[in-house]
Amino acid sequence: MPDTIEMNKLKSIKTTEETSSIQEFSDEKRQQQLQRRSKPMQPSSTNDTTLSQSERPLLSGKGKNYDAYAHEDTDLFPEGGFEAWTVVLGSCFGLMTVFGIMQTISSIQLYIQSNQLKDVKISSISWVFSVYMFCNLSMGIISGPLFDCYGVKKVLLPGMILNCGGLFACAYSTKLWHFILSFGFAAGIGSGMMLNPLLAVISHWFLKKRGLAMGVSQMGSFTGIVFPIMLRGLYPKLGYTKTMIILANFHFSYCSFVLQ
Repeated sequence: MPDTIEMNKLKSIKTTEETSSIQEFSDEKRQQQLQRRSKPMQPSSTNDTTLSQSERPLLSGKGKNYDAYAHEDTDLFPEGGFEAWTVVLGSCFGLMTVFGIMQTISSIQLYIQSNQLKDVKISSISWVFSVYMFCNLSMGIISGPLFDCYGVKKVLLPGMILNCGGLFACAYSTKLWHFILSFGFAAGIGSGMMLNPLLAVISHWFLKKRGLAMGVSQMGSFTGIVFPIMLRGLYPKLGYTKTMIILANFHFSYCSFVLQ
């Protein structure tokens, strides 16, 4: 019995010592926090302007001091010159074929649903152009990584072959599955293979003027006004087949210029 009483006394002494040490530690922490709060903030001795480019944040400063290019090496971008603006011109001609057909779909659909596919439901005919738009806009997930690995020309060449070949085949199509294969898949995949590299290549040549260069290149979409007017004027005079061959030849000439 006396042994157990002594053991209990020792345990109680240890617990009181532990609690007292915990309280002292918490009191010290509180005092340190109060001292930090009471001290005024000291201005930093180093300024953003004195930091090296690698030490700067990605987007540094506000207002006039804002620098959107702090994380880029500006020496790697030509920002102009004959070769750089030639790339922009080539991108513009390439996008004439991509955006031009996108905005000419209605002129093609109206003609074939009244002639070659007049006995086919409109809901079935719409599959041709739905497949085209899906292939056109979804191929970026393939053409983008290929562009990063192999460069622009090795990606554009198969896309141009499919795009022009699909339009030539579309000129001789007479059945629904002909149009789905020629225009929907071939021309759609070809345009999709071209779209991403034609836009992405500009960012390799321009940094501060990238917005201007992108805007100039996308002026190629004006063919979306020219091509529908051309088709509606040539359908009555030359017929569907010759009109589509002329359209395909325009695309072939634009693509040949881009590859130069």
